[in-house]
Amino acid sequence: MMIHDVTDDVLIPVFQRCFLNDIFTLRLISKSLRAVVDTYIRTIAPCVVRQTFPTSSLPLQPPVNGPSFWWLKDLIPRYMTAVALDKDKLRRFPYLNSGFLYGIPHED
Repeated sequence: MMIHDVTDDVLIPVFQRCFLNDIFTLRLISKSLRAVVDTYIRTIAPCVVRQTFPTSSLPLQPPVNGPSFWWLKDLIPRYMTAVALDKDKLRRFPYLNSGFLYGIPHED
């Protein structure tokens, strides 16, 4: 049995348990996998985001028009920017009495 012979009903739950980079890779493997990801992106994307960023609440808010592939692609630089800014703030300002153990949370 080849991967393109597997039905969408089986592939969607598998894709929902993947990480963000895995979804990008799956889209590059074959046209049939890309078609499944692109067709069911509104179902797959929220689960992939929760899998990739389990402790973060900010990226879980999809845009008004719903999750898309471009929204997923945009999450990585947004998340990395937020974490980098937190580390910069932590180095420049003393947050010892702020109530946060390691500085400002990246969702703020």
